[in-house]
Amino acid sequence: MTDTILSVRDADYLTVVALNKGKVTLRDVTEALGVARPTACLMLKKLSVLGLVKKVGNHYIITEVGKAEACELFWRHGVTEWMLVKSGLPSHEACKVARMIELYIPREALKKIWESLGKPISCPCGYSITKWSTTCRPVGRHQIH
Repeated sequence: MTDTILSVRDADYLTVVALNKGKVTLRDVTEALGVARPTACLMLKKLSVLGLVKKVGNHYIITEVGKAEACELFWRHGVTEWMLVKSGLPSHEACKVARMIELYIPREALKKIWESLGKPISCPCGYSITKWSTTCRPVGRHQIH
């Protein structure tokens, strides 16, 4: 995979879809992110244009491309979180800080960090970061605001 094309906000929306078993309603998103319905609608349309979700009836469903991007996001989060934990930050703080910087670190740099950490398959909190799973769920991303 290449570096992510998503903004932090795009990542928030995709994460909400991924963490809801890949299927959400507009209401699910507005409640999870605390945003207005028109804002959520515009952002989900953007994710649809990017090929990350598709609208089916009243639901937005994650696509295969969206699953791959969500896994990339979770992997980035987990590697960044591990790096911070190994540097001495407590896990809960590392999770919050990772969330702030994970999209800004080049993928090649993260890959080298991941390798130097022994290629962990989960984040410090125990969630999978190496394959698509509805339990692939870093703590810093399951309460997005």
